[in-house]
Amino acid sequence: MKRSITDYFSISSVKAQKRECPGPSTSKVILNEMQIEDEDKERHGTEEDVTLLSDVEIDEGDEEDDWESEDEVDVSEPTLPAPLPSTTFKAPGPADISQLVSDGPRQLHLKFFKKTKFGDRFRQFKDEWYNCWQWLEYSALTESAFCFCCRHFSVRSDDNTVFVNVGFKYWKRALEKDAGFKRHEASLEHKSNLVKWISFKQLQQSKSSNVSVASLVDEAHLALVKENRTYTGIIVDILLYTTSQGIAQRGYRENETSVNRGNFLELLNLLSKYNDLVKKKISGEENIKTAKYTSPKIQSEIFQILHKMILKQISSEVERTLCFAAMCDEAKDISKVEQMSVVIRYYLEF
Repeated sequence: MKRSITDYFSISSVKAQKRECPGPSTSKVILNEMQIEDEDKERHGTEEDVTLLSDVEIDEGDEEDDWESEDEVDVSEPTLPAPLPSTTFKAPGPADISQLVSDGPRQLHLKFFKKTKFGDRFRQFKDEWYNCWQWLEYSALTESAFCFCCRHFSVRSDDNTVFVNVGFKYWKRALEKDAGFKRHEASLEHKSNLVKWISFKQLQQSKSSNVSVASLVDEAHLALVKENRTYTGIIVDILLYTTSQGIAQRGYRENETSVNRGNFLELLNLLSKYNDLVKKKISGEENIKTAKYTSPKIQSEIFQILHKMILKQISSEVERTLCFAAMCDEAKDISKVEQMSVVIRYYLEF
C-alpha cells in the first residue's frame, strides 16, 4: 500500500503525542481527526487560492486609487499662515464694548440694568462695581461683564473663556471670594494681563510727555533698591542689638497666633508701629509679595556676613599697627565640645 507525504507527517505527529499521552484510544482519535483535516484541505485548497488571488487584485486596485488621490492633494496650493495681529487688532467680545486698546474700558452707566432671576430673587449688574474693578466692562447686547485687560492682552486661544469671549452674568456669585470677579482677579492669567495693561499706559504717558521708558524703569528700580537697603539695615540693627545685649533671638513659637514670638520679631513689630516702611514689608500691604528677611535661616546668614566683615576690619587694622598681642584660651562647653576664644590687643593711631 502506497502512502502519501501527509501520512508520514500524521504518523510522526501521532507518535510524538503517544509519548506524551499514552493510550490506544487517544491515538486512534487523533489519527482520524488529522486525516479528516488533510482531506478537507485537499478539497478546498483551490478555492482558497482563488479567493486569495482575487483579494490581492482588489487591494492593489484600491492602493492605486489611494495613490492617485494623494497625488491630487499634494498638487493643490499650500495654505498660507495666519497673519500676525497688528496694532489695530480688534479684541474678542461683543461690539458695544472696547474694540481697541487705546479706547480704554467702556463702562456703561445705566440707571437700571436688566435683572436676571436666580431662584426666588432677581439680581442685576451694579454700577458701583466699576469703582472696585477698573478693568470691568459691561455689554448691553449680551447682558454680561467682561475683563478689559484679558480681552486685549491675553495670548490664550481658548474661545470659551468667560471674561474674554463668553461674558460673566452669574450675578448671584459675582462678589463671592472663590467665584466671580474676585476669583478672576486672583488668577495668574489676569495678573499677567493687568501688568501688561499698566505698562501700556505708562508707555503712552511717556510718549506724550517725551520721557523715555528706560528712565522710568531706572527710577522705579533705584527707588526699590533704596527701599530694600533701608529695610535690610533695620533688620541688621535689630540683630546687633539682641546680640550685644546677650538675649535670645527666637521664641518658642513664632507663628502669628503666638503671644510671644521672640525678641527679634517682637522688636520688628514694635518698629512697624512707627515706621511705615517696616509695616509695609512685614504686613504685605497693597498685595505686594516682598522678602521679609525674618526666617531663622536668613538670620544665620546675616550673622555670617557680619562675622566676615568684623574679621576683615580687625585684620586690616592689625596690619597697620607696629605691635599687637594675642591671647588664646580653650574650654569645653556643656556638650563637651571644645571652644576656643581668641583675644587680640593692639594700639591703632588715627
